[in-house]
Amino acid sequence: EFDFILDLETVLGLVNYDYSKLDKKCKKYISDRLASEKCKAINCWNKFAYLDLIRLIDCSRFKNKINIIPFGGDDSKLQKRHKKSLNFLFVASINNPIAFKTKGGLIALETYSKLSKKYKNIKFFLRANIDKKLIKEYKNIPGLVFLEKYLSNEKMNELFSYSDILLEPIPGADLMSKCMEFAIPAISFDYEYAFEIIINKKTGFLIDSSKIFGDRKNLDEYFKNNNENYKLLSKKEECLKFVPEFVEKCEILIKNRKLFNRMVKKQHSLVENGGKYSLKKRNQKLINLISPHMI
Repeated sequence: EFDFILDLETVLGLVNYDYSKLDKKCKKYISDRLASEKCKAINCWNKFAYLDLIRLIDCSRFKNKINIIPFGGDDSKLQKRHKKSLNFLFVASINNPIAFKTKGGLIALETYSKLSKKYKNIKFFLRANIDKKLIKEYKNIPGLVFLEKYLSNEKMNELFSYSDILLEPIPGADLMSKCMEFAIPAISFDYEYAFEIIINKKTGFLIDSSKIFGDRKNLDEYFKNNNENYKLLSKKEECLKFVPEFVEKCEILIKNRKLFNRMVKKQHSLVENGGKYSLKKRNQKLINLISPHMI
């Protein structure tokens, strides 16, 4: 009943992430609502969300309302690192009991397990809600630190400040912007929007995710099986198929410090003034988007 601006992560978010609900009638309803005078603007989180919208919904009546304003990062948070070890990081919700696995936690654990047998001066910090059985299974791996409890923003920033590499197959958009703020290169799947936020071989490494999620270009197939595909990340035998490539990419950065340092510099440059993901640039774009519709 009110005027609104839609902040869009994905069209699936409009149907409770259930693709089966996105039938012809539902698509028309969404199209009609977004074409109405009540909808003042649409902000897509990234290019993938934009393509998702225009491919699945008839946008012919409101294309002029669509904007792409990605998440931004604060360039002031970078701190010098003074430590001997190379620290890997994984972050998932501590409130959501399945987030650890849907973020690719089993792949990350197995990857670090392999690395710990070859390299001594490495650590792995996992801030997530992790099953007690998994903790018991992996607790004796050298340098592995489970952080199961809530951490304040100050403590989280401290964790980011002494982390070097994000080892997370499915990181969220907010986490990836945090990694820019703290200059942390990422090793992840090229799923959904990750391929445009992580610059392969420049701010991290992207690993082909099509064997889990299918082809991004075929959105109907990509989203139709989305829930079932994510379940594969809870099956250890499926996760093990991807571990060798994650190990390989991690080893490149462990061995090649010049490349690692270049990635660190490039990663942080994205949130500096003028950078693609500058928070100042994002804020100004949001003000420009919202201001014309303020009462």
